[in-house]
Amino acid sequence: MPSTISGLLVILFAVLPGVPGNSIYQRIIGKDRKESQWNTVIRMIGFSVGGLILYILLGGLINAPLPIYISPSTFINFNINRVTLLTISGAFTGHFICSILISLIFSVILLLINRWSKSTENPDTWDKFVEKYVEKHWVVVKINNGDAYAGILERADIAIEQNERDLILKEPAKYSIKAENYIATSYQYLFLLGSTITSIGIVSKPDDKRLTTIGSPIFDAQQGQPKEIDHEQ
Repeated sequence: MPSTISGLLVILFAVLPGVPGNSIYQRIIGKDRKESQWNTVIRMIGFSVGGLILYILLGGLINAPLPIYISPSTFINFNINRVTLLTISGAFTGHFICSILISLIFSVILLLINRWSKSTENPDTWDKFVEKYVEKHWVVVKINNGDAYAGILERADIAIEQNERDLILKEPAKYSIKAENYIATSYQYLFLLGSTITSIGIVSKPDDKRLTTIGSPIFDAQQGQPKEIDHEQ
């Protein structure tokens, strides 16, 4: 039993430092919705092992405490004392920091490769759309029966397949052909199935930085070419 417990503790200490690194990787590169749990675990272990190697290399320069928790013998007849706890906590903290550094370096390199090749590692466009651009904006949603609603995006499912991206609109307004405007409904919240949504747009605000002026043509009427745009706007 002690050997089993010590082995589990070693595995725990080996995987945990890679958890924040994996979260950073997914924030930078994106989430693979079809990725198996085993691939995620392997990546976390990779970040953890890379961080451990980096910590040992850097720790040797400053006499940092050794990561004694990677050896099962450490937890056999384990006696808790102040020196041991300080050694493990100090080394484990350094291990965490180095694992995060490894994930950052790896993610940035992969991001640069993707930009150079003009590709993306994972299909996270929808995730970025919801997390980065929607905040403090009204959205317009069109569904497959032809109806269109404007409202505040209260909640949206991300990191999932397209037909599962359900939405909740707050204070939805339905488009009226007769009024040629969106008319507020009696609903406080409206749940929309992802499988019924055909498009979604974010309505511009007066303080949004734009390259074009709303309502003005963007192509030259005579030459049919895009007009010159001031990119400093």
